[in-house]
Amino acid sequence: MNLQSSVDILQNRKWELVHQSKICCIYKCIDQHLILPLKSLGKIPSGTLEAMFRSPYTGKEPTTYDIELPVIRVILEKQSSQFWGRTNWQGMMAIASGNSADSVTKKLNAQLNEFVTYTRTEYDDKQPFPAEFVFDYQYDLTRVRELLQQFRISSLADQATMSPELLSQFITNKQYPSLQQTRQIESLIHELGRELLNFSLL
Repeated sequence: MNLQSSVDILQNRKWELVHQSKICCIYKCIDQHLILPLKSLGKIPSGTLEAMFRSPYTGKEPTTYDIELPVIRVILEKQSSQFWGRTNWQGMMAIASGNSADSVTKKLNAQLNEFVTYTRTEYDDKQPFPAEFVFDYQYDLTRVRELLQQFRISSLADQATMSPELLSQFITNKQYPSLQQTRQIESLIHELGRELLNFSLL
């Protein structure tokens, strides 16, 4: 799913656009905020998409401090050659994408500063949001789960356009595949092998 499609779904779920600038769009639902880039390339990875749709229902994460600056956890996820980063802090989630982790960090930092400026204006300087942040990086491994699921009998059978029962019988030697079916299975295994070789999380 791309960014615009996900925004359309969010707006149907009562998320309201409350602020837009050259840097980002800020949406609000009850007391939660979601900060999204104006545009991004490519498909949103599964982990980021799931977190975005869960955001109105998750509680505020505890904030830790290092030299009086809040430490904000950044979850990084890779989709093809694109990096996606997200934060979830004090009822606010920010999402950004870029061609490197450094690029994502710069964009998230700009978005958070935009959010700080917006909240100070909106709440008459009553919101205690700081102007600087310390980031703690962690990684979303949803892609590992998705990759490994491709090796399940049901997924392999679907990709080979045959029933799971038939593929299971081939694997357990209860039946034997034809030449065409054997080539189909071999081609699928080679394709998955190439995907494993190209698999990257960092």
